[in-house]
Order: sequence, then C-alpha cells, then structure tokens
Amino acid sequence: MHTYACIFDSASGRFVSALIAIALVVLGLASTVSAGLDVRSDGAPPDRSAIARLLAVNALAVPGAAWAALAALSLSPEPRTALWIVALAPGGASSPLLARSAGASPTTVAWGYFALAALSPLSLWIAFARSAPALAARPWTLLSVAAVQVLPLALSAIVGLRFAARTARAARALRSIGNAALALVIILLLIDRGPMLATLGARTALAMLSLAVITAALGALVARPRAALSTLTVVRNLTLALIVSELSRQRAVAIIVAAYGLVMYLMAAAVTVAARRSHSNR
Repeated sequence: MHTYACIFDSASGRFVSALIAIALVVLGLASTVSAGLDVRSDGAPPDRSAIARLLAVNALAVPGAAWAALAALSLSPEPRTALWIVALAPGGASSPLLARSAGASPTTVAWGYFALAALSPLSLWIAFARSAPALAARPWTLLSVAAVQVLPLALSAIVGLRFAARTARAARALRSIGNAALALVIILLLIDRGPMLATLGARTALAMLSLAVITAALGALVARPRAALSTLTVVRNLTLALIVSELSRQRAVAIIVAAYGLVMYLMAAAVTVAARRSHSNR
C-alpha cells in the first residue's frame, strides 16, 4: 500500500490522475446529458416496477451480499471499509450511458438513475455519520454533490421533452463521445491503478472482483432487459465514496476506492458488450 501511495503521489501519477479526472468529467456529462435528451424518445413511460426493483436491490440486496462476502474473506480494516463504502454508493454518473448503450429504455434509465442518485447519499450518511465526525458535521455535503451530479440530466431532460424531434441526433453524438471517454478512462485506469492491484494482495483483489460480480448478478436478476439495466447497479458512485473516505480521514481507504474503479469499469464494459450482443441477436 505504501509503495503504491508513493507512485500515486509522483509527478507522473498526478498527471495521469488529472487525465482520468478530466475524462471522467467528460464521461459523466456525456452520459447524463444524453440520457436527459433521450427522455421519452421512444414514447414509453418509465417502468415503475423496474425502478422499484433497482432501489430494493441497491438499498438491501447489494449491501447485504457485500457484507456477507467481505466478512467471509476476513479482510483487513482498510479494504473492508473501502468496499463497504462502495457497496452503499449506487448511482454512478456514467451508468445511464452504459444502460442506454446496452439497449435499456431511455425513460426508465433516466428515472432509475435519479432514484439511485438520491439513495446513495442517504445510505452513506446513515452508515458513516457516527464514525466520521466531519461527515456528521456537514450532513448536506453528500446530498449537494449528488444534486450537482443529476443536474445535467434534469436540465437536458427539460430540453429533451420540449424538443424531442431535434435532440435525438445530439443524444447520439454525446453517446459516441461518452463511449470514447469510457474507453480512455479504462486505458488510463489500467496504466494508473492496474499496478496497485498487485500490491493489495490476492484477498483484496478477490474481494473487489466479488463485489463487481455481486452488483452485476443482482442487477441482472431484477432488471428487464436483464443485462441492459444491470449496468445501473454495476456502476457505483465513486465520487461520493471518495468523499466519505476523505471525510473519514483514511488515506488508504480512499486509494482502494479509487482502485476499485478499474474493476468496476471492466465489469460494466463486459456487461454492456454482452447486453448489446444479446439485443442484436433478437
């Protein structure tokens, strides 16, 4: 862990981290704005049952399964805390892009993302306010960050609903930009955070993989179409997870949360590709 922290703080590490941050901003904006512009593009209302299942799985099933897996692996405190934070943080900004790319309904994707983005700060605050005094002293921190994350989707949805016929091309262009940004993020994460996986040990790496599999499997169990909507569960809100880690003043926890991004995006990309192939074969 100390070795990787030194790499992470080096000049080259900071440069690559800055590129990752820029690519993630582009990815998040392309994802949420394109999802907003796409709202009601297929004329279908949101699938309320699917959204309710998404909330239930992310509020109860994912945390429960993650807690059991982390307990079974007997991890040290830092990786256990890091992955527990991730398990409680659904609603990653890139999830709408991946869900739409996989063929999910645009209206269900938009409302499902809204619901998960609202759940995430509530779950994290309930779980960590007592152990993180800085978080307890600023209860609106997580909620305000989540609000900023969903604002581009909300504003673009207003435009999409009013000018649906004119926004389809813009939404497609933004999805193309988002897909390119996602590919760049994965490449940069492999360069910047790939080496960390070797320093964390086999048990922590297995725990990361287990959490990614849990999110994909539970997301697929409740989603219709399964693989398409499951990306809303696979992609976690690592921005909020990192904020909780920093407010808890646990540097090692924040580094592990950041490293999980590589595993998460590889799993999300695999699920999206599988869903697209399944959709094209229908």
